[in-house]
Amino acid sequence: MRLHEVKTGIDDALEFYYTGRDALNALYGTIEAAETSVLLEFFIIEDDEIGQRFEKLLCAKSKAGVKVLVCYDAFGSSGTGRKFFRRMADSGVRVSKFNPFFSAYGITHLNHRNHRKLAVIDKKVSFVGGVNIADRYFTGGKYALWRDTFCRISGEATAEKLSAIFYNDFNHIYRAGGFIGEEWLMSKLSSARKSVKILTPYFAPSKELYKVLAAACMRGVEIDLMIPYRTDSNILHYCNMASVKHCLGMGMRLHLFYNGFNHSKVLIVDDNIAYVGSANMDNRSLRLDYEIMSEIGNTKYVDLLLKRFFRDLKYCQNLESEEDWKERPKRSRLYERLARLLYRFL
Repeated sequence: MRLHEVKTGIDDALEFYYTGRDALNALYGTIEAAETSVLLEFFIIEDDEIGQRFEKLLCAKSKAGVKVLVCYDAFGSSGTGRKFFRRMADSGVRVSKFNPFFSAYGITHLNHRNHRKLAVIDKKVSFVGGVNIADRYFTGGKYALWRDTFCRISGEATAEKLSAIFYNDFNHIYRAGGFIGEEWLMSKLSSARKSVKILTPYFAPSKELYKVLAAACMRGVEIDLMIPYRTDSNILHYCNMASVKHCLGMGMRLHLFYNGFNHSKVLIVDDNIAYVGSANMDNRSLRLDYEIMSEIGNTKYVDLLLKRFFRDLKYCQNLESEEDWKERPKRSRLYERLARLLYRFL
C-alpha cells in the first residue's frame, strides 16, 4: 500500500551481504556492539534457534541500558507465540505488533501487511533488505543456499530517515507518506534509457506494469530479469513461470537462478543507480503491503551490485528467445495457465 524510498547519502559507507547467513550474522554483530539504541522492524520474527538467539541478545542489551524497540507484523509472525515477545517485554524491550487482527485497524486494514525489513542501531548504522529473522533465512531451509541481498548503511542522515519510518510503523501510523508501490516502480522503468536489471523472487506483473515493460523494450532498453527457478511456494513458482514466455516475447532476457533460492529484491537502472529493499514485483508488494527500498546513487556501490548480478548469471538458465522456453512438460504449461488467473490476488 505504501512504499517508502530512502535515498542513501553520497558519503554513506555501504556494505552488501549476499546470503541470509551473512546478513543475519552482520546484523547480530552490529546489535552486539550497540551502545545507545536498537530499532528492529521485520515482517517475520520466529521463535526458533535464530529467533531465540536474537531475543536473548536484545534482552541482554535492554538490561544493559540500551533502548531496544521491536516492531513485527501480526500476520508474518503469526506462528510466533506470545511468550516469545513477552520475554522481551519483561526485559525492558518495547514491542509493537503491526496491524493486529482483532482491532479497529485490523478489520478495515487486514490485507495490508508490513513487509519491511529494516534496522537502525545507535542512530548511525542501518540495515535494509529482504532477510527476515528465522532459521530458514540463515540455514537455507530446504535449499542448499538462501541467496539474498541485505545492505548495511553507515550514515546518520539515512539512519534518521529510516528511524522516522520505523516510529510511524511502531506507533501504528498507517498512512504516513510513501508511494503506491506500482507507481513507484513504473516511474523507475519509464526513466530508463539504456538498461534495467531486476532481481525478484516473485514476478507477477499487472497489465499496466507489463505495458511499461513493453514500452521500455520498444524504445531500446535492455531488460534483464532474474528470478529463482524454484520458489518457496508452488503457486508463486508457477506464477513466475507463467510470465517467462510473455517477457521473452517482448524482448526481455530471462535468467532462472538454480543455485538455491534467490530471495533478493534489487533494481538497477542504466547501471548507475540501484534500489535494494523488501519489495517484490507482485500485486501484494506493489499494491497492498508496506515496503521499503533504499536508493543507491554512488556508482562505486552500484558497481558491486552489478558484479554480483553478472556472477549470479553463471548459476542461471539464461533465456533470450521464446525458442529457449519451448522444452518443458505439458503439465507445467497447464499449471502456468491456471496461475495466470491468480495474478491479481498475489
